[in-house]
Amino acid sequence: PADVVVVGDTSNYNTPLFVTAAAVGNAGLPNVPIDLSILTSFGTISPSTCTTDANGNCHVFLVGG
Repeated sequence: PADVVVVGDTSNYNTPLFVTAAAVGNAGLPNVPIDLSILTSFGTISPSTCTTDANGNCHVFLVGG
């Protein structure tokens, strides 16, 4: 996807990540809790849980440093 950000310098970063929950037909789903985690020591997700807004969107940050 065009919105993917690859971080080359892992010493210090704070990259926003945008997540969308959608139904069939791409209709956004509001009030969906989404738990996020990372399986490597690359960084942390903050906050680790977000709840979608009225359009089905929420955002968190990939934090390292």
